[in-house]
Amino acid sequence: MIELSLVPRVGQQAAYAMVVPAESLRPRMTDPTVRAEFAQEIAAVLERVNSKAADYEQLKMTVVAHAPWSIDNGFLTPTMKIKRNRIEASIDPEVEKWFAAKGPVAWQ
Repeated sequence: MIELSLVPRVGQQAAYAMVVPAESLRPRMTDPTVRAEFAQEIAAVLERVNSKAADYEQLKMTVVAHAPWSIDNGFLTPTMKIKRNRIEASIDPEVEKWFAAKGPVAWQ
């Protein structure tokens, strides 16, 4: 279900994960049923992960990226490594909105 993921830098009000859906799933994400099932699965994974983590290590939510991270959009290096600083800078204006929504899954 997930192609890439990262946990953005410290300094936020709580830790959270960000994921890129798998390439085979992305074209179907416009279907409300597929999107709801994906969100339900991601919320379940988040709950399982948090059940095994100390309170201070738990993730507040999972944010689903609206587009894949690629070399072309500058989010991956030519050797396919995630450019954390570039991704974090691009999402920074949206982070407060995601925390305000208070759900286990947020959509970029």
